[in-house]
Amino acid sequence: MHLGSSRVSYPVIAAAGTAALLLFAPLYAGRVADAPMALAGAALLAAAVGFLLGQRDDTLRAQASTDALTHLFNRRAFDQRVRDEVAAAKRERTSLAMLVIDLDHLKEINDSLGHAAGDRALLAVTEALKHSCRPTDLVARWGGDEFAVVAPCTSEEQARALGDRIASTLHLRSADRRPVLELGAPVALPPLSVSIGVAAGDADHPNLLTPDALFAAADLALLQAKAAGAGCMRAASGIERRPIARGQLRLVSGRGR
Repeated sequence: MHLGSSRVSYPVIAAAGTAALLLFAPLYAGRVADAPMALAGAALLAAAVGFLLGQRDDTLRAQASTDALTHLFNRRAFDQRVRDEVAAAKRERTSLAMLVIDLDHLKEINDSLGHAAGDRALLAVTEALKHSCRPTDLVARWGGDEFAVVAPCTSEEQARALGDRIASTLHLRSADRRPVLELGAPVALPPLSVSIGVAAGDADHPNLLTPDALFAAADLALLQAKAAGAGCMRAASGIERRPIARGQLRLVSGRGR
């Protein structure tokens, strides 16, 4: 049975095993007087095993809530966290924004360059999200070519600015990437773009402050953005942003809002 690959696990196993051998040895040699020491060794070994089993459970829980490729939250974990964020926004009477993000042309990348290139494109979106979003933002891979972000204390206008940061960061970084050798041949990703749908709810728009309503509004806005063309963003309020001109692109950290 695999008990985990943590750097801590193996030293603990080795130390506990050595201590147990040293403390149990007197019993096997018939030295009953050292039984208390043997019991101490048993307690130490039991504690070590409990620690390792706890580590294994933590690892399994993390795997159940994390997307295997991007290591972002998966849809199941995202759904639970969105409910928590909506409840907090209602309780504290703050705004809550959601962005639903679709990587443009992923199928074409997979078909023309291979699925390894498609995975690199998805990881490029992940990097752009991590660069642009705050630590308090909830970022997830929704599935396939879709990602989602929930941003607490964020208005629709601020969420659109976040969408611009994500899009420009992705485009600039992907345009700068060097080709990767695959089967001896260089494979270069094209400059990448995303389509984005944005929605936000607050005390003035309470109808959007439910998990289903917020996602439905952002998802509908995404569909409208995709209909307008790759690289577009549309908000639930109807505001639309066309692809940013190359001269306007710039890398911006998402630590502030």
